[in-house]
Amino acid sequence: MALGLDQILPQIQSLGVLGYWAIGAGSMLESFFLTGIVVPGTLIVEAGGLLVGQGVLDFFDLVWFVAIGSILGCEASFWVGRLAGARIKDGSRLTNSKAFHRAQAMFAKRGGLALVLGRFLGPVSGLVPLAAALAGMDRRKVLMWNIIGSIPYALVQLSIGLAIGGVLGQIGPMASRVTLVVVVVAAVLFLVWWLIFRLLRLLPLVLSLLESLLASLGERPAIARVRARHPAVGRWIAGRFDKSHFFGLPLTMLAMVFFYLFAVWVDSLLEFVFTAPILSLDPRVAELIHTFWSPTLLRIAAFVTALGDPRVIGALAAALLIWLLVLRRIGLALAVLVAVGGDVLSVSLLKHIFARPRPELAYFVETSGSFPSGHAAISIAFFGTFAYVLWRLHRIRAATGIVLASLIAVLIGASRLYLNEHYLSDVLNGWLVGGLWLTVAVTAAEWWHASHPQHPDDSHPLPLRLAAATVVAAAIGIAGWTVVTYDKAHAIPPAPARDTTLADPSALFEQGLPTGTETLLGTPAGEVNAVLVVSSESTLPDTLTVAGWTQALVPGPARLVSLAYEAALQETDPTAPLAPHFWNGRPSDLSVERQVGQTWLLAEIWRTRFLSPHGARLYVVTVGPRDAPDQIGPAAADMLDPLAQFLGDLTATAAQTAPPTVFQGGSLTTLSLP
Repeated sequence: MALGLDQILPQIQSLGVLGYWAIGAGSMLESFFLTGIVVPGTLIVEAGGLLVGQGVLDFFDLVWFVAIGSILGCEASFWVGRLAGARIKDGSRLTNSKAFHRAQAMFAKRGGLALVLGRFLGPVSGLVPLAAALAGMDRRKVLMWNIIGSIPYALVQLSIGLAIGGVLGQIGPMASRVTLVVVVVAAVLFLVWWLIFRLLRLLPLVLSLLESLLASLGERPAIARVRARHPAVGRWIAGRFDKSHFFGLPLTMLAMVFFYLFAVWVDSLLEFVFTAPILSLDPRVAELIHTFWSPTLLRIAAFVTALGDPRVIGALAAALLIWLLVLRRIGLALAVLVAVGGDVLSVSLLKHIFARPRPELAYFVETSGSFPSGHAAISIAFFGTFAYVLWRLHRIRAATGIVLASLIAVLIGASRLYLNEHYLSDVLNGWLVGGLWLTVAVTAAEWWHASHPQHPDDSHPLPLRLAAATVVAAAIGIAGWTVVTYDKAHAIPPAPARDTTLADPSALFEQGLPTGTETLLGTPAGEVNAVLVVSSESTLPDTLTVAGWTQALVPGPARLVSLAYEAALQETDPTAPLAPHFWNGRPSDLSVERQVGQTWLLAEIWRTRFLSPHGARLYVVTVGPRDAPDQIGPAAADMLDPLAQFLGDLTATAAQTAPPTVFQGGSLTTLSLP
């Protein structure tokens, strides 16, 4: 439901610019080689093109932000190369990396033109300025070529986003809700896979360059004087970055990861305890997910969520422990015990402390508290440790283990949300708890290996190996059978509130019901402007169809980008969103639309528990333009009254069977339908 221009314009003026800055920052981080390995800057810029197609951002204004961001990122890469260039030697990880060889070869062949072409080659975009710095290219020439290359980069990437938006806009309306859920899940899994592989591929290069940069800084006169005054402190700091033993750089990195996750986890607890918006957002997300339920997806989600069931985790953990003990890999067995045991104890304690009730729309019966999600926590703690163990035993590569463990954790967490067994904040906090225990488990295993050198002996008596193999196979069989036959008791839906009869339908809002609607984030979206008194509920959709109003299709994938942008900026959503607006905490039961001239109108309808004296059901309605006000012609917006059009269409239709009764009470219109 559209708000008045006097409300929308100030929000656009105060928040809309942030969108340009965010996309410009994505362009800058993509062009800087240290952040380009993890920040999908090109995708962010292309998403900006999608937003331009949605009418949220201006194309040419966005071009300047993307171009300037690209220039700044390339300049940062160049100057880092200038500063650390003397420390970079042949044969280092940096000079041996394929991406850097590619950047050097391009620069040697193309010269300054490589700074233009390299922008379209992903990670190479930040390495070409680095190669230029190491080759001694004049800084003014680098700046000139950066400026020249930034404009085509911005134009091409934004145009690609516009083209993608056009294609999605065509295929979106043809996608069912089930298809849309599958597309979203597949997109998230692909993004996780892409980010992890990109990070692992270029991480050695980044570590090598950071090492060179720190060494260069350490030789600065000011820092050298401080080190001379405090040699013990200098040795201690240098020891924290020593790669030759576990208590140096490995322990430092693990400690940094742990304290970062711990800080984020504590922040999530504080937000849960003290911040009302999180508590109000969770049930809205649960209601929204419930509208996308289907029997097929529910069954699939049940199989996925079974992977985090205590019986499955217990059987798999027992099999893993037996296998490791037979191999005499005590350190790895310790990691499994720490990860699973610590996770189970901490989650149980947190559930007891917070005692948060489960969502009312839960699919299965669960008796434990909702916060945090035990399934989400154990998905990170156990499967992450499992992947670490396999890597340590040289059964899989590090990249494969990280990707597989991450995808399993994402799927299990998503299944808990889809089944409405947990709220969104439950799952996010559970992942953090699992991440903490995974970090502790890896640290414990690495400490054991560093403190207890051993030479694993795989030779064991045949009876012992057969007995261990039998137990492991039985445990795995139990886990598999639990997953295949997983069908817990279904939760009983909450009993609907009893119907109440009102003597006067126009007095509906005297019952304490809200008079306005909200977006998913709780932003006011509009006022209820009509009440329908419907004698035959089953014929309501047909009546609306005869009146010229057709059921609104689920918006396509392009709308996802627009919704994500609005959610990130907490901006009022004036359009027909992917998620219906919420009234009294519920999404709309029915959305219908109608085209009048060049303008599309949208009516969202909610069923209430109130009846008229004659037993007719009361529905509340909001009617307004379907599209944003700046996408509607001024003349059309001034001449068209959406509510009058809606009531007029229904009045004409109802008159064919029985004259409708129309009441006017303030700004609320009540229309009776047979």
